[in-house]
Formats: sequence, structure tokens, C-alpha cells
Amino acid sequence: MTRAGLIDLVAAVMDEINPLSEGETILNPQIDAQLDQAAISLVQMLPPSIACPVNANPLPLSQNHKEDFSIDVVCPPDFVRLHRLKLKDWIRSVTILYPDGDRLLLLQDYVHVRSTFRRPTASLYHVDGLDILTCYPPPKEDSLSDPPEDAVEEFVYVQRPDNAQSIDNRLADLLAWNAAAIVYSIAGQTDHAELCRNRLAAMIETQVKHL
Repeated sequence: MTRAGLIDLVAAVMDEINPLSEGETILNPQIDAQLDQAAISLVQMLPPSIACPVNANPLPLSQNHKEDFSIDVVCPPDFVRLHRLKLKDWIRSVTILYPDGDRLLLLQDYVHVRSTFRRPTASLYHVDGLDILTCYPPPKEDSLSDPPEDAVEEFVYVQRPDNAQSIDNRLADLLAWNAAAIVYSIAGQTDHAELCRNRLAAMIETQVKHL
């Protein structure tokens, strides 16, 4: 959808909450100023399953760490959220990333309880501006090249939009309600902002139920 079309959509949402006939004073430039941030915050809050995830192409690069039985995967620069990751030799994918210090990660030091190909594990780290996924266990050595640039079989993730108009058209209505909530919040109209956030939450819940 064009930027002008998105602005019109947000304006229509705001007119529904507080009709122009009742003294609405929000103008299109105020909407335009918040539109890109609304797109980014939307994909950050959405469950990955409805955030229109994409397959990485090319697949992310990786680096093996034999000393702790893990392998690091460098996420694409537009990475926001993981939807699904599968490495070579893994029987199943991972969809959850554990935070640093999680008990499950501490168990990787113990051979009898560490993650396996049937029960892999991954965690997210931020290093020098990069998003790094540390994955347990790494693929078998004879499955990889050197360096192990072919370790990743599948990487499906939510992208950070370049701007509002680059967001998938399927998310346009959700974007409109999120943008309206942000604009109302900045304008100090907290009651209207809360109405928009509640409508957005209800729409997200409905989409998740229909997956």
C-alpha cells in the first residue's frame, strides 16, 4: 500500500474513534511523522506467526565453537524476531530463543543433559550491533564445510520494515490501529489511545485464533 493510502487508513481509524464532526484536530502530517515507527513497533509486538515471516536468502553465516558444543548463527541485519530455525542434523526446529543465563543454557555444560539433535536449543545475544543466535548442538563435523557456512538448513524470521509502506499489505489494518494509538498518545489523548490499543489487541487475538 502507498504511504498516502496508509495515512488515509489511519485517518479513517481515528475518525471512527473520534469523528471529525466532534472536533478531531489530528492532521495527516502528525500521522505521517509516526507511521514508520508504528510499523517497526508493530512487527516487534506481533506473534511471529502472523507477522508475515520470510525465509532468509541467502541463509545466515555460522561459526562453530567446539569447546562448548555450540555454533553461532549471525542473523540478517533486518532481523526482528525468530519464527523458525533448523540446522543440519537437527531432527526438529527451534522457535523459542532463551535469554542469557537461562537454566536450560547452563545445562549445556553437562554432557548427559545438554541439548541433542532431537531437542535443540538456541539463545539470542547482541554483539557489536549484530544479533547472534548461539545454537546447541552444532551439526556433525562431517556434515559441514570449513568454515561452516552451510550449517543452517532453514531460517524463517520477521523482518524490520524499511518504512511503513514496505510492510506486508496483510498487516495494513493492524498498522493503522497501532499508528493511531501512537499519535493519540503523543497528542495527550490517552483515552483514545487506549481504545486503539484495545482494538489492536482484539484484532491480533482473532488472527491468532484463526491460524
